[in-house]
Amino acid sequence: MAKRIIGVCYGAVKDDYQALIKERAEALGFEAKFLASDEFASPIPEGWLEDCEVVFGNIPVSRLPEAKNLKWLQTSSAGVAQYCAPGALPESIMLTNASGGYGVGISEYMVAQMLALLKRFPEYMENQCNRVWRRQGMVGAVTGLKVTVVGLGDIGGAFAYRAHLLGARVTGVKRTLSPKPDYIERLFTTDQLDEALKDADLVALALPGIKDTAGLLNRERIFALKQGCYIINVGRGDVLDEQALVEALNSGYLGGAGLDVFVKEPLPEDSPLWTAKNAILTPHVSGGTTFALTVQTIIEIFIENLEAYAADKPFKRTVNRELGY
Repeated sequence: MAKRIIGVCYGAVKDDYQALIKERAEALGFEAKFLASDEFASPIPEGWLEDCEVVFGNIPVSRLPEAKNLKWLQTSSAGVAQYCAPGALPESIMLTNASGGYGVGISEYMVAQMLALLKRFPEYMENQCNRVWRRQGMVGAVTGLKVTVVGLGDIGGAFAYRAHLLGARVTGVKRTLSPKPDYIERLFTTDQLDEALKDADLVALALPGIKDTAGLLNRERIFALKQGCYIINVGRGDVLDEQALVEALNSGYLGGAGLDVFVKEPLPEDSPLWTAKNAILTPHVSGGTTFALTVQTIIEIFIENLEAYAADKPFKRTVNRELGY
């Protein structure tokens, strides 16, 4: 009988986690092979995918035809838009993602960005670089801050909860209505976005990269925000109009922005975002493999799903390919 092979190409799986996955896989009748590196997704050699029944990690779409025996793909990312595009992944292959693995790490990053912007850290860091001893004036506080969180999945919901605990008045925006959590004062659907944005002191974007979210925070909406408003984006770069954002920052219309995602990554050296006023930029590191608890949780999600797969039971959650998440 041919061996049932699990291919692990999630770069964060190091020695201890390899041993754990190997032990669980063997107990369930599988053989696990690993591609470990320091990258989020490990480079995949030619021929490596051919015998994999299961893959844990993100395969480049262009390499999917090589996975001739693939029955289930468990991504190490929450976003899976590339696999939901028509023709990218055969319908016969089951698709699950790592939703639920990123809420703690990325929401803490968002809290850090919020506090840094409110306390004018970009300006003080610039002063430090220039050896300038100067007070920058009044600062903001989270207490009483009107925060609108657009996207209330694992990440946005976790940030909304933490902002509430710090004293913010939180408005949430999601695709469809559901019972309102206690930590959210007002809940809107995406088609009510303008109403949800109009009195916000800070807008936090935690949206998946699907066609319905591209350009959602366009030029018109950026300049309709309250003057002095802050923006944080950890979802996908194409959710907002970067050029309009630069103009709003440099003119002083907006108070600042914290960005971890961009339309083009790596961010081009000539992008005006690099020098935009009161912008804090990070290279898509709010999630990824930089936070140990995130890595641990993603591996736990995979193992739990593997146990269901081996028992021919349904996964707790599969990707809705029509929605893209």
